[in-house]
Amino acid sequence: MARLQMLFSRYRMLIVVVAYGLLASLTLWNLLLHLNTAVPGGKDSDYYQFLWGYWWMGQALGQGQSPLWTDYVLYPHVSNLSVHTLAPIWYPVYALVAPLTSGPGAGNVMILLGYVFTGAAMYAWLRRQLPTGWTAEFLAFLGGLAFAFSPYMMSRAAFSHLNLTPLWWFPVILLVWDEIVFPQSWPRWLSAIVLGLALWGGCGCRICNMASGCRLPLWVMSCGHCGPTAGKGAGCG
Repeated sequence: MARLQMLFSRYRMLIVVVAYGLLASLTLWNLLLHLNTAVPGGKDSDYYQFLWGYWWMGQALGQGQSPLWTDYVLYPHVSNLSVHTLAPIWYPVYALVAPLTSGPGAGNVMILLGYVFTGAAMYAWLRRQLPTGWTAEFLAFLGGLAFAFSPYMMSRAAFSHLNLTPLWWFPVILLVWDEIVFPQSWPRWLSAIVLGLALWGGCGCRICNMASGCRLPLWVMSCGHCGPTAGKGAGCG
């Protein structure tokens, strides 16, 4: 048992990511069997505009120009894509996967990874809030599973809304904020920089407006009361 606990502690996140990956693959088995020929929601979903956006980003970057401006939409007029749902956070996945499969195949991989990353990020945040022990591990994993496969996530994935599927930004922002308030691994200045980047990146895919506008202040109010008898807050210098 001690050896098992040591191995799990060392490879905890890898095991969790693989577990969520297997569960997501079982859920999406029919889509994965038709990786290059099917998309969630069929032809009436939004997959085409996102895949065009990722193609355009590669085209623009390859030509040394900004992907935020294009005359490919309403030629000869130039369109400002900074207000368009480009969801550039997924572009690295497209750049890596599309040459090996296809545009739709890359989009389907993004859908799959959305479940995996969201579950793993929520697990990591919950695990940080809970005490040690197998019960806490189970509860954190179950919480990540519930968050990743929430009705919201399932409905957004069903219509290929790739700008709304990176729900992992919520727990990632909470993780970094928790590190600012209760430092464990990073100095506060570094955590503050990472938090700024996380908020910027999340708002870049239009997923974190609610987090920064509603949920983050609630978490701030709940954990920011530092004092000698404030439980976890006692560690705030």
